[in-house]
This record gives sequence, C-alpha cells and structure tokens, in this order.
Amino acid sequence: MRRFAYRLALAVGRLDVDAVLAELPRRALLEWLAYAELEPWDQDRADARAAIVAATVYNAARGRGVPARRPADFFAYRAPKRKMDPGKREVFRRMMEALARGDPDQP
Repeated sequence: MRRFAYRLALAVGRLDVDAVLAELPRRALLEWLAYAELEPWDQDRADARAAIVAATVYNAARGRGVPARRPADFFAYRAPKRKMDPGKREVFRRMMEALARGDPDQP
C-alpha cells in the first residue's frame, strides 16, 4: 500500500506522502488502488507501449525464416505478475456496483 501511495503522490505532484495519506479518506485511497489495478497509469504502461513498437519494428525488418517476436520479448525487465486477491476483487466489484447505483456509503 505504501508503494502505491508514493506512486499516487508522484502522480499528483506531491512530495509528502504522509500528508497525501492523511488528506485522502481510506475509501478514496482504496478506489484509486483498484483503479490503478484495472487501468495502469505508471511506467509499466509506458514500457508496454514501447515494447509494442519495438516488436513491430523488429517483425517488419526480420529476415525470412527468422521467427516473429512478441512485445513481451522486448520488456527491459519482467516484473512479477500481480493478481488481485479474489477477496479484494469482490470488495472492488461491490464498491463499483454501489457507486453505479449512486450509493457511495455501501461497499
């Protein structure tokens, strides 16, 4: 959670992570965390786009008989895959349904 708080602080241009956490209600922090799980907005997203371009250029220029490469072959590092805990996923699903119904107080 703390690592995510640093990413969020950077995204909003703040240096004091503790101040950001103190100002942000727990529910809002959890919503931002869930949003980042569904729609990555950090450097992982930029790395994926760069890998797509690299794979496209490589595949367009490769010679006959040379196997095609996938974007995953061009990542500078391979971060471990993170899967959302099933319990967290269920809480997030219920929270999003409640927000869609206009009932922000129900998780």
